[in-house]
Amino acid sequence: MLEPQQKIKVFISSICGVSKYDTLRAKLKDQIEQTKLADAYLFEATEASTLTAEQHYLWDLETSDVCIFLIDNADGVNPGVQREVDAAKKYNKKSLYYFCDENSKEMTALQKSLMGAKYAKSRIVHTFDELLEHSGQGFIDDITLIYKYYCTGHISAQTSAEQVNVSEDICDSSLLVEKNMLANTDKSKLYFYHMFCSFKKEAQGTSDFDTWCAQFLLILFEHHSIREFNVGMFLDELKKHQSAEHFEVVSKRWQAIQFYFNNNLSECVASLEEALSKAKEKNLSEWLIKDILIDLRNQRGELYETENKYCYDDAAQQELSQSKHSIYYPVIDRIQGDLYEKITKDIVKKKYESPYTVELGNNITQTDLISNCYITAMFNGSLTYLHLLHNDLKHLAFWLCNNYTDWKFRKVLLKESIFTNSSKEIKSLERAFPDIITKLNNDDAMEIFDYCNNQVIQHKRFRMELQALSVIGYYLSDHSFDVILANMLSKIDEWLNADEPVFSIGEHIFTCLQGIGHRINPELIVEICCKFMDKGFSRWYSNAFKLLRSKIDISTISKDKAVVLIKHIICILNSDNRDYPELTSLLITLRKQSKELTEELNAVIADKLPDFYKGVYALETENESAVDVRFIEKYIEQIKSHNESQGKNGVYHGYASHPHETIRNIIQLTDTLLQENMVDNILSASYETILLDNQSIEVKCSAFDLIICVFQKYPDSPLRNTNIVEGIKQNYSSIENCSRILFDSNLSIEALKFVYHLCVGYTDCDNYIRLFEVLPYVQEDEVTQIRICETIVNYLDNDIEKILPNNLESIILQNTLTWLGDDSLNLRWYCVRILFALLRNEELCNIISYQMITLIEKDSPIIKNLIQRNAANSNLDKSTKEYILQKCNSDGNYVVRKVSQELNSEK
Repeated sequence: MLEPQQKIKVFISSICGVSKYDTLRAKLKDQIEQTKLADAYLFEATEASTLTAEQHYLWDLETSDVCIFLIDNADGVNPGVQREVDAAKKYNKKSLYYFCDENSKEMTALQKSLMGAKYAKSRIVHTFDELLEHSGQGFIDDITLIYKYYCTGHISAQTSAEQVNVSEDICDSSLLVEKNMLANTDKSKLYFYHMFCSFKKEAQGTSDFDTWCAQFLLILFEHHSIREFNVGMFLDELKKHQSAEHFEVVSKRWQAIQFYFNNNLSECVASLEEALSKAKEKNLSEWLIKDILIDLRNQRGELYETENKYCYDDAAQQELSQSKHSIYYPVIDRIQGDLYEKITKDIVKKKYESPYTVELGNNITQTDLISNCYITAMFNGSLTYLHLLHNDLKHLAFWLCNNYTDWKFRKVLLKESIFTNSSKEIKSLERAFPDIITKLNNDDAMEIFDYCNNQVIQHKRFRMELQALSVIGYYLSDHSFDVILANMLSKIDEWLNADEPVFSIGEHIFTCLQGIGHRINPELIVEICCKFMDKGFSRWYSNAFKLLRSKIDISTISKDKAVVLIKHIICILNSDNRDYPELTSLLITLRKQSKELTEELNAVIADKLPDFYKGVYALETENESAVDVRFIEKYIEQIKSHNESQGKNGVYHGYASHPHETIRNIIQLTDTLLQENMVDNILSASYETILLDNQSIEVKCSAFDLIICVFQKYPDSPLRNTNIVEGIKQNYSSIENCSRILFDSNLSIEALKFVYHLCVGYTDCDNYIRLFEVLPYVQEDEVTQIRICETIVNYLDNDIEKILPNNLESIILQNTLTWLGDDSLNLRWYCVRILFALLRNEELCNIISYQMITLIEKDSPIIKNLIQRNAANSNLDKSTKEYILQKCNSDGNYVVRKVSQELNSEK
């Protein structure tokens, strides 16, 4: 009987330990294996193992080709099956879902989450026995259907047969790597290829030089020691391919590489200086001399960093700057040009591709070009280009992530972004690929953290580890986190106690603590911040204040620690220099947390910061209606002053305070009831703002938000102020005229039009239809979308009971559902708040429940926490609430699990 040499591996998932499911899986396994096309995995059919049960079945799922999920609606989706579903989605496994509705017609939350054109088609059967019949047949039918589509051209297969050529006429020089050496380097090429692809390939063309290069890759990417690499024997092989003059210089460069990978920067610099001297003495090519100069400049820079120095006139950089010719590396520049040209062509091809195209496999030949860059850098001993491999890998991984959903690509991208110290890029990555963080588990997080060990320079590795921990800290298991944290705290303590700590580390310590602040003992944060203050490290005081403000509650830590912290802050207030950003915000936060513990601090603030004490501090910390009224009066006068001075004599002002927003917050967030004359004064001042040509769009939007808030909070106010109501309707052209000043935001006029029509619609419901005219113009304008969402949230929160007019509700819902798919976290956050507010209409429950299920599956921890905090007391259906609870209880993120536990304990 014919059998395929490579069989498909099938993972069968259902509830375990229940007789009917165990029997079903065993029968399905037999059916599948009788076809001779596939082997099926059953957890209970495997032998005993030293692995945990969870590791065993999840790792087998990871190596499977197809997953079959068998679910009875009456039994639901238990946590074990849910973990398997999550793993299948994470690793982009092709999956077949079968749901039985024999005993329950109500769809599970999982089934709802699979609805939509971009998800795999699921099948509903009406008896439990049909699960066996349809799942086995469906698997076979799917195989034949895919092959049929492939043969008819509906599915395209991508291969990696394309050759990578290096031009022969790059440069006529004996110093360049020989072309046949680039051709016979399959071991190195396959190493880079397997970074991205799991499919194993065997090396065909190789050489002794290739073998040495493949060994050195373990030092670059698997944190092996340089002592494991026999540099002498490698140089003996290299000597066969280079002229005597070239080899003499390159051997010195390799001496520098040895020192570098032994964390000896001073000797590395000394060896590079010797190599430069020899290259000039032997009159070698200018490009080689410049390459040595770049190495020398970079390593001097790293050495200066360890000494807390910055050299503005480095000799190597001066020589490079004074050269008449631009820097050019003949082989590598050509190869890198080919690499980025290839990526660009693939981007164009992807853009032109039909939406009906389905691809099998990935065409990743670009790794051959990266390998050629590596071989050339090894040949010439270029330390800089060995480092730049990480940038090339990062750029390739980004392109792959942009086109494909493979988890391996995302891990490479995250590792290389951390390794290249791209903190801003990491935040952008979360925006571009939200699942790059949210799909992490402990194994992924440990792999990413361990990758930092490839950085051999001690202070740079410490900095990299701090950054890595800030990114992956919440996804580590408790044991892994405790081990890593203890190591990091020891290094932080060592840095603080050093006679000359490397200053570039300081900010990264706070970045790390900020990133994991909810998972560590708050008293540790207090201790570290107090040590910074004891050392007089004032350059990081603002970082410390920001960390304390966001992660510490003095009412929950020990009184001794709280007292010590407050004494340190008092010392700073009593010093000559107390003008630190974040300090005033911290003072307000501490006072709110404990009046008892901050009495002495309160007196010092009154003495040292009298204006602040009587102003914002009093407003934020005193809960008295008289204080609220006094500040509202103050901010009304401020609005009038701004109206009078803005644009006068051609002078425009940008203000740190926002009086319209402050008044609105007081009205919304306090129980203070205002007298009619004060309400009317607020409306009058705000009306004056919106009529002025010299006011900005942002200020006018804030004024409208305040007017709407007053109308909603005091329903009789529009009746008393009909002149304002009518004036708003009749002066649209004046209201639309705004100033465009240098420091104004990027808000478009559509934001003002939206809030205008919303305000008019409050007293004239027919005007809501005009909102339809505004929204089509903001679909590509993220800033304006966020501002409109903020307006909607304010509008809905002011009156949580009111049922909206149908036309307004339709407008809001339609656009909110569209914006939920945006990359902007801020926009999605507002959209979720809007959806919860719209649940006041029970007819929208099914639509909104589906959206919540989708978001809890894949969105960021911030969105997940927003959902679970609002779900319990919302009108979401019971099954959706249970699904949200189940998902959050087992989420990979520590903070999501912690919030879930806190919410459960409050029940």
